[in-house]
Amino acid sequence: MTDPASQASGSRPWQELAAWALVGSGGGSLVSILFGADPSISVVVAVLTMAGGGLTLAVLRRAAPGISVGEQPSSAAPDPDPEPEPAPDPEPEPGPEPAPAPEPEPEPEPAPEPELESEPEPAPEPEPTPESEPEPEPAPEPEPEPEPDPAPEPAPEPVPAPHRPFLRMAPTPLGDLDPAQVGIVASATAQRVVGQAQPPYVRRDVDAALDRSLQPDALASTGGVVVVRGAPGSGTSRTLWEALRRAAGYRTVLVVEPPLPGGDDLAARPLEALADAVPSLDLADRGPVIVWIDDAHEHLGQGLTLPVLDRLVSRLPGCIVALTISAPRLRLPDLVAEPVERWLRAASDAHDLSPELSDDELGRAFGRFPDQSLNPRLRWLPSWFGAADQLRDRYREVRENDPLLAAVITAAATWHRVGLHGPVPVDLIRALVGQTAAGSDGAPDGHPVDEALDRATAEVAPDRTLLVPVPGAGEPSYRVASTVVDEVALLEGPVPTSIWRTIIDRVSPEQLVVVGRAALAAERTDLVEQAWERALGSSDDEVAPLAAFGLGLLYEQQGHAGRAEASYRHAVESGHAGHAPMAAFHLGGVLEDVERVGEAEVAYQQALAARHADATPMAAFNLGWLYEQQRRTEEAISSYEQAVDSGHPEAGPMAAYNLAWLLEQQRRRKEAENLYRAAIASGHPDIGPMAAVSLGILLERLQRAREARKLFERVVNSGHEEAAAAAKLRLRGLRRR
Repeated sequence: MTDPASQASGSRPWQELAAWALVGSGGGSLVSILFGADPSISVVVAVLTMAGGGLTLAVLRRAAPGISVGEQPSSAAPDPDPEPEPAPDPEPEPGPEPAPAPEPEPEPEPAPEPELESEPEPAPEPEPTPESEPEPEPAPEPEPEPEPDPAPEPAPEPVPAPHRPFLRMAPTPLGDLDPAQVGIVASATAQRVVGQAQPPYVRRDVDAALDRSLQPDALASTGGVVVVRGAPGSGTSRTLWEALRRAAGYRTVLVVEPPLPGGDDLAARPLEALADAVPSLDLADRGPVIVWIDDAHEHLGQGLTLPVLDRLVSRLPGCIVALTISAPRLRLPDLVAEPVERWLRAASDAHDLSPELSDDELGRAFGRFPDQSLNPRLRWLPSWFGAADQLRDRYREVRENDPLLAAVITAAATWHRVGLHGPVPVDLIRALVGQTAAGSDGAPDGHPVDEALDRATAEVAPDRTLLVPVPGAGEPSYRVASTVVDEVALLEGPVPTSIWRTIIDRVSPEQLVVVGRAALAAERTDLVEQAWERALGSSDDEVAPLAAFGLGLLYEQQGHAGRAEASYRHAVESGHAGHAPMAAFHLGGVLEDVERVGEAEVAYQQALAARHADATPMAAFNLGWLYEQQRRTEEAISSYEQAVDSGHPEAGPMAAYNLAWLLEQQRRRKEAENLYRAAIASGHPDIGPMAAVSLGILLERLQRAREARKLFERVVNSGHEEAAAAAKLRLRGLRRR
């Protein structure tokens, strides 16, 4: 895919690169430098050599798989003085909603009417009909309980039509929705402390950037997609919801249900279902809508892809696609990440929330809750008011008093700890409990586990329910709060090897890729191999090539050239449009390392022929270097030119640098100067400063010492340590003349 912004502003490739380089100076000194190494990227070796007073760069190796990322809105500093909480924009005419008819009875009622809803609720709460004489009933005796039940849930949401299980409710104006209806927790703690289950909102530091991202120009540049990420208990949902209220409170909202693995196709991949169903939703008179996707990480692997986002934004012109996502899920190692994950990470860089309030946020919280100013929990306001503290305390209580129930909770939490999200199948809980609960019965009938599950779900208070049954999935499944997962990890320590292996044996090929990445984060490469070898052996045409490519990268990093070659060849032979070209590119590098240059050239040519956004320009660059070493100068020039013309953010500047050197040796100095300037103008953090040094040396030769001096001075002030050192040496030489 390109990205949701492609319709408005095009896309730019997202590419990270690691490189070694040697910088030569006029005095012959050598300095080794390492550019931004990343564990997910094969090393790219760049060599700067000194010849006749000039510098040349040759990059010998490969970059990691790339992705096109939409231009992100500016991430300027947040407004220093955010407004308290502007009211939502005036609602446009909400359609032909019938005005409430006047009461037929002329007699004036002394008591006010029960609050009129702005929209007819399909299933209104039963009104307490007054008895024939409304005698004042004695007020219910005040319960001195420290934690009263939270405020009653709002009236039941409108039920979607049976053929729309991917939407939680019928399309509804945002102003008519209670936050609890879209999954924002109503807290008993907030009810007790401030008297309302949804407490007043405290503006966060990211709000200024978030408000900018919801302006028309910024939405045009991102295709309408806005992402907020954060750790558990950081308040991502409330923060995004309040931003939407400020910017677009009049819009209609489509609330997307979380996926139900094991359910029918519409429920299992709700985003795909929504994208397909847009023409039938009758939204013509509602104007641009908001698509609300809370806990979007649950949709990864279940329909959240860049092509699906493209379809949504193209079929819903002017829409806002609002996503909240777990920061830990996006922090899984990037070795074989789906492109959408990198896109989401880049899109949410300016909207990353912490559970702990900053000093500025805490100051605003003092203003909202002055009577809590001495309460240390105010620093952790989102988790405190979001029931996280109560859930943690409840888990500790269960761990002390009910070992079997604690084992059930631990088993469910392990699903998340190995990188997976969404509902946990009960069969997996039973299997894991058999290994974690001493003396418990893990037999297939699972009666003790079922009894524990009944106890876990018996409490109806949302701030004490550790497991929540998920109706509608293919088999009984449960959700566990992310704060409970964190508490389990804190108290139980690392996931045992036997648990990893049980999960690897039971999950789908697509899930195996994610489990392998979580094992990589846990530095368990043995488990990474086990998970990805199983995925590679599957018949899944999408997953098997990805697993083969990932194993190739892993083996290459470990120095196992033979195993890396075999894995890359497996991916190449799959013919997969995305993974095969990247595997061919990396295969060329492995073969080049072991001096099988002819085979390396063939592999690079395969990547070149694939017309892949990243593999093709990087292969063109590597071929240029290969030909240059073999003194096949014209072929090297042709390959470098192809890389330069690609506009690739890594291959382009590097190829321009190397090509400039070759042309300089042929005394084609004007062309060389233009290429050096193009490399400088690219803004590449490493190639740019080094190209400036080389251009300065060329200008010295052309007797343009003043221009050369300015370039060297600029490089010295650039902060690029190695290039600055070379520029200082050249400046000394100029001063001596």
